[in-house]
This record gives sequence, C-alpha cells and structure tokens, in this order.
Amino acid sequence: MRKIASFPTGTIDQVDTAPKVQVPRVARTSLVDEVIAVIKKMLAEDAWAAGTKLPSEIELGRLLGVGRSTVREALRVLGHLGVVEARSGSGTYVTGAEVWQRDLLTPTSKKTRAEFLEFRKLIEIPASGFAAERHSQAEMDAIMSAWQRCMEDVQDSDEMAKLDYDFHLSIVTASHNAYLTKAFATHANDFIVHVGAVLKLGLLSGMLPFHSGLVDAIKRRDKPAAVKATVQNLREIEVRVELIDRRAQNNLASGLADSEPNAPAKKRGNGRQRHKAKRKIALREAAVRKTVM
Repeated sequence: MRKIASFPTGTIDQVDTAPKVQVPRVARTSLVDEVIAVIKKMLAEDAWAAGTKLPSEIELGRLLGVGRSTVREALRVLGHLGVVEARSGSGTYVTGAEVWQRDLLTPTSKKTRAEFLEFRKLIEIPASGFAAERHSQAEMDAIMSAWQRCMEDVQDSDEMAKLDYDFHLSIVTASHNAYLTKAFATHANDFIVHVGAVLKLGLLSGMLPFHSGLVDAIKRRDKPAAVKATVQNLREIEVRVELIDRRAQNNLASGLADSEPNAPAKKRGNGRQRHKAKRKIALREAAVRKTVM
C-alpha cells in the first residue's frame, strides 16, 4: 500500500487512513469543541502525522461516536486553524499540529477575565456584522440549530457554556474571516471557563432576547442590528464579570480579617466600612439578579 509521494503537491493513489493508536470515543452529549479536543489529542500522539489523509466524515463520526454534522463543523474549524486541509475530490489531510502546542491563559483572575472580555468584544462584534452580510443558508441553519440547543432546558452551567460556545462559534464561522475564526476557535476552553463562571451566578434572562435578536438580525442580513445585539449581550456579561470580581475581592478581604482576629482594630480595618462595602456589593448583586431567570 503506497503512501503520499510528496506533500503537499504529491500524487495520491491509495492512503492508509487507520490511526496508529485507538481513537477515543466522544460522549454523545459532546459538541464540536470536544471533537476538536479529541483530534488535538490524536495529533499530539502522532496518530495522524502531517500529510496523512483523515478518515471520511462518516467514518470519523462512527469512530468518535458523534454525528456527521458535528465532525464537519470541527473539520471546518480545524481547516481555519491550518491544522487540516480539504482537497477537492480527494479528502481531508493533516497539515500540522503546531497550533495546539501553545499554552493558553485561562480567564480565572480579575486581570485575565477583563482581558478575555476585551478579546470577545474584538472578535464577536465585527464577526456578527460580517455574518449578517456573508452567511450562507447552510451556515444560517447551523446558527439556528446551535441556538435551539441553547434554548433547551439545560441546568448545568458548564454544559450551557459549551452550548453557548458552539452558538457563537457558528456565528464567527459565518463571518467568512479565517483569522477571526482561528482566534476564536483557539480559545474554546477559555470561552467555556469564562461563560461558565458567569452562568454560575444564574442563567441570564437577558440572554434570550439578545441572542434571539442576534439570530433574527443575521437571518435578515441586518448588520447594524446584529452588532447592536452583540454589544448588548457583552454589556450584560461585563456586569456579571464585575460582580465576580467584587465577590472575589470581598472574600479576600473577609479572609484576611478573619485570619487575624487578635490584630489591632486599625490593622483589621474599620468594621463599619467593611459593612458598607458589603452592602454596596449586595445592592449591585441585587440589581444584576433582576436579570436572572
């Protein structure tokens, strides 16, 4: 059985697509980012080396235990990332795995939460406008399908965060900008951590009209409305992030005070001031919770 004569321009007669290691199955509740994570693991283990032809979408779906549409979307993202390349009439080939070799930040501190929110604004606001202008019918169907999954009764905040990521990824993909899609897809785990923390405060009632309005605007190809809906959603996320930061600061201050019960009153801080600070935080939280379902 002959291999690829040369890469990337070599002639292909017949290629062995079988991986060198067993392919781990993906749970049926998994989404596109989990399929990407599995392929990342396979590439790291050299299951498919650069130049290797991947199994068909149907075969990959069977191996991974997911539907063909999920595999197709994952491969599209990987194509934007430069990890795989689709060749007309031939199949999909591995080009490299370098994109996965970088250590990424995780938005779990005040600084990184703020920076990741800035990142989201830079990607999602223009991408929503481009998606309204450029989407195909297949991409519109993918956006609506992803949003439908988000509207299902999902109680787990982590699972909801994954569904929300898939929804926003479908919009960024429809922007037809490979750089926006590459940047967004590379930070899938960061998005899930970021949104998961926000949703732990309670699901956003505002998420429904903002996201429904965004889907409708994209479908109508109304770029200004799509951008406006995205900005409104990110503003609500920003309020939640501010609340998370205030809670963390308050917990830290309380912990420091509790750790020194015998310290002088001046060093521990004024109890009345701490009470006023907690009261302000409570009022802020009450205002935010008016948007909670």
